[in-house]
Amino acid sequence: MPSKTDSSAIVTRCPTCQTAFRVTSEQLLTANGMVRCGKCIGVFNAPEHQLNSVAEQPEQTPKEAPETDQALPQLTELIHNEFNGQQPSPKQSKTLRTLLGRLAVAAIGALVLAAQIIYFTSAELSRNENYRQALIDSCYYFGCKIAPYRDLSKLSINTFIIQSHPTQPGAVVVDMLIENKAKFRQPYPRIKVRFEDLQGELVGQRIFSPEEYIAEKNSGRSSAIKNISSGRQTHVSFSLVDPGLDAVNYLVALSL
Repeated sequence: MPSKTDSSAIVTRCPTCQTAFRVTSEQLLTANGMVRCGKCIGVFNAPEHQLNSVAEQPEQTPKEAPETDQALPQLTELIHNEFNGQQPSPKQSKTLRTLLGRLAVAAIGALVLAAQIIYFTSAELSRNENYRQALIDSCYYFGCKIAPYRDLSKLSINTFIIQSHPTQPGAVVVDMLIENKAKFRQPYPRIKVRFEDLQGELVGQRIFSPEEYIAEKNSGRSSAIKNISSGRQTHVSFSLVDPGLDAVNYLVALSL
């Protein structure tokens, strides 16, 4: 309870409801002069609204006479307890909320941008060993699909044989062995076969997808595409139209 002899206490007036009350020096130091009015709950700086003269102080009835200070302890105690934790001013709180709001908007924008980048570049990034695991983790949350990991440099053609088809005149059969030298399983590649004449001019060309040559090899059975196991060779066989006697050279290449 503030003392009547406390010379450092001041009488201040709430600028909102014009209620006057006494504030002790301890209460002023606790909140750097900031107080909350017990009547209208408004926050203001007590020294800035101090009543400097007796004439400015409101007339009080005998029940509220300053000699008794009956109502003041309860009112000032409320202010003291509320500001005991060094609460920030309303202006500071508003600034903090604005800053947090902007940070939240920026964070959401960054997540949306990252999701778009992952969605449109997932096919390319998934083929890069340095980014694949991070991409897998991200797509777990964003719902994107990861293409099977491929490295064509680890696939090699060990055997390539072209011979006349045993039962279909005018057609040839291609037999080849594809080895996967990677440390991981890889999907079957596309196979490009090109025939040239003596001058290097194109005579015929055909590109086979895995669906085509696997289905032909496994006629009558499931044509579901399988991967080539790590460190293993797989036999591939398919037929095509005989390019003719002018086709003296051929080229074969693997692609995605």
